[in-house]
Amino acid sequence: MNANLMLMNQRYRAAAGPALPPRTTLATLPADLRQWVSEPTLVGWVLEEVADALDGHCPALSPSENGPPVATMLTVLTYCYATARYGFDEIESATATDITIRYLCAKHFVTSSAIRRFRRVHRALLHSCLTSLLRRAWWHRFGRLDRGGGGSAEFARAEGGHDDRCTYRLAAVAEQQIQQAILADSMALDV
Repeated sequence: MNANLMLMNQRYRAAAGPALPPRTTLATLPADLRQWVSEPTLVGWVLEEVADALDGHCPALSPSENGPPVATMLTVLTYCYATARYGFDEIESATATDITIRYLCAKHFVTSSAIRRFRRVHRALLHSCLTSLLRRAWWHRFGRLDRGGGGSAEFARAEGGHDDRCTYRLAAVAEQQIQQAILADSMALDV
């Protein structure tokens, strides 16, 4: 038998013992959260997460120059990123065509320059809202419906019982979404 083939067979041989149940991973997280929850539910969650994020910080946050208020921009961008809309041109056009985004704009006109400026200035706030929204969708999907401590057996099994590790991974997914939006914007400006 060929030495390489023998080594390969040893490396990929199934481990002895009982088979482990399949793990739920963050790879199952959809780009568009409407695949997991209804659109009205997602809109409600976005509004709640934005309200929670701005609670106590509103006096420190001033409205964007020549643009919508911070709460409106944060709501629109959180929803758009959660529904896999990343490019500023796509978001700007969706404000005129998508009834849900038009509702979230609260009668404000969202421009591409306002989107880029907002994301640059309030990136940490946007990241926090996205992470909270992703965590909420994850918990809803895999059995943990409350926002406090505790937790279900399904969630503990899915993530090995480590809330911190799951939160860290969801924060990484939120960062990837923001990076994807920045990349889409850069590509649109290069054309």
